[in-house]
Amino acid sequence: MPGPDFKQALYPEAGLILQVARYVVSRDDPAEADRLIKYSNIRWEEFNRLIFYHELFSYGYAFFRELSEALPKEEAKLLSDKYYECVSYSFCLIEEFKRIAGMCNEQEIMCVPLKGTAFLMDNMYAEKSYLRPMGDIDILVRKADFPLVEAKMESLGYEKDPVGLKEGYWKNKGYHLGFRRQGDDGFSYLVEVHWALDYPRNRSMVSSLWERIHKVNVEGLPVCFLSPEDTLFSLALHQRRFGKMLCLKNSCDAAFLIGKYGPGLDWDYLLREADAGEMRLTLYCMLMQAKILLDTPIPFFVLKELKVPGYKRWLIEQFILRYAFAYGLGLPGSKINIKSLYLKNHFLIYDTIWEPFIAALNAPKEQFSKFYGLDAYNEKTALLYFLRFFYIPLKSMLVWLR
Repeated sequence: MPGPDFKQALYPEAGLILQVARYVVSRDDPAEADRLIKYSNIRWEEFNRLIFYHELFSYGYAFFRELSEALPKEEAKLLSDKYYECVSYSFCLIEEFKRIAGMCNEQEIMCVPLKGTAFLMDNMYAEKSYLRPMGDIDILVRKADFPLVEAKMESLGYEKDPVGLKEGYWKNKGYHLGFRRQGDDGFSYLVEVHWALDYPRNRSMVSSLWERIHKVNVEGLPVCFLSPEDTLFSLALHQRRFGKMLCLKNSCDAAFLIGKYGPGLDWDYLLREADAGEMRLTLYCMLMQAKILLDTPIPFFVLKELKVPGYKRWLIEQFILRYAFAYGLGLPGSKINIKSLYLKNHFLIYDTIWEPFIAALNAPKEQFSKFYGLDAYNEKTALLYFLRFFYIPLKSMLVWLR
């Protein structure tokens, strides 16, 4: 574990971002930021790049609200603009979810909100709930119910949005399908309808998920929610996706969930399902990021019973410490880019040595083309995919060394 001087070792912009994240989960006092701004030469462009990457802009507004005089006027205005944009859009998304959930209730379909939709509907962040940013609406339905949901979404004015890929890929090899409509309010609404939490695998994952669903009345609307434990699995599995594996918004979600349910969490169930579904390292990575960066209290026996080898524990800790606030992360042309981080992360979060290789080599052509920035259905991609047993190791080595 990092020593007590971990926060002091961060460069000023990264230190500010971490304070914003820790404020979200009530770990830090904003007064520390006042001193940092006054006595450090903050590069606001770098700060904004980091806060965008970690999706904490709306929280930043609340964090700095009492320190607005310490901020440059341009920065204060940017934070304010992003805050109001986030709040207004999130409100519209929640109202849209209620419309969809109401339609599902009429058809006696279990419609379960996921990710940000679930956190806002469940008021997970309490008085800070309205600050939690959302980019789309994620819902989970039983696979058997998907055809009916598909038809009903179209009756609500939505069109399928397979993002340039064949619809059959999403239905046969994926775990969700997107639907989009343009609202009269000027907002574009994207709804991802899931029938699973992750891509199909040989192993069963969270097999009793549907039996553990609980229903809550939210402003007169009956809403189905995942159990807290299965919500943790949904957050952990999301970290496997190609994207921002170290995004602090996701760590804040995990920290809040653990903080809310704390002693009531069924850690034995989490350990049992993580082992059965070979998700021990995936869960460990998420818990350690919340623990290292946000001081989230994780029971010692949980980390021990996940049985992560010592060298993997060290590699995961170093990955978090080195890259969570890496300068240049995500910038075009940077030596530290999303692809190289994804590969490093990919080889850390699977329980067996061979699974990450098998997952990469057996990935559908559509996933292969997305990762390498290729047209999914042209002849060049078909050839490279055919030669992937040579192409993937070569490209992986080149990306890893960047």
